[in-house]
Amino acid sequence: MARARVLKPFPFSPDHIAIVHLAEGQEFDCPPEIVAGLEDARLIERIAAPETTVPAPAPENTALAAPPANAALAGAPANKRRRR
Repeated sequence: MARARVLKPFPFSPDHIAIVHLAEGQEFDCPPEIVAGLEDARLIERIAAPETTVPAPAPENTALAAPPANAALAGAPANKRRRR
């Protein structure tokens, strides 16, 4: 959508069902496929979209690929089933 300001009042249907009467000086979101025609008819003028701020990049992931080995189990024998 292009942001536009109304230069002359005119009826507009944003949802193709309900009609909205746009007043002079009013700002609205205009579908890009009709902007050129409305500008040629001098009904609207395009206005700059508000500046959007770019978020800072996420911090680098410093997590290890695998959890560290458990030192307490490093020397322990594997579990073996006892026979009864």
